[in-house]
Amino acid sequence: MHVTEDDLLKFALETCDDAEAQAIGEHVAACDECRERLALLRRDIAIIAGVQPEAERIPLPFRSYRPSVWRAAMRMAAVLLVGFVGGLAVSRWVCRCPVTVVPQYGASAARAIAASPQAVTPAPPVDLAATSQ
Repeated sequence: MHVTEDDLLKFALETCDDAEAQAIGEHVAACDECRERLALLRRDIAIIAGVQPEAERIPLPFRSYRPSVWRAAMRMAAVLLVGFVGGLAVSRWVCRCPVTVVPQYGASAARAIAASPQAVTPAPPVDLAATSQ
């Protein structure tokens, strides 16, 4: 029975244990076919070991990133615009109750305030919550 390719490769790379190496070595010494296969494996290993890979620079698919003042200003403007539009939308959605403005002074009081602001006493405050119901 012949030695498997895996066992021959382990023997050629010297990665098998001592007992296994001794058994494979004895078989290879007695078997011409396994000796030829081992010689081919050692030749392939020598060829592969002799090849030095060439290191080449791989071009990246994107440009190098260099932040500029213009790009930073545009990002800041975009953030401010999104914040403004979002705040406007939220304020329209939250404040759906109508606001009623109740004037405290009439037209004659406005003329009096313009003439002498200290002479006019303000009207008592109006409770808006009580008048809207």
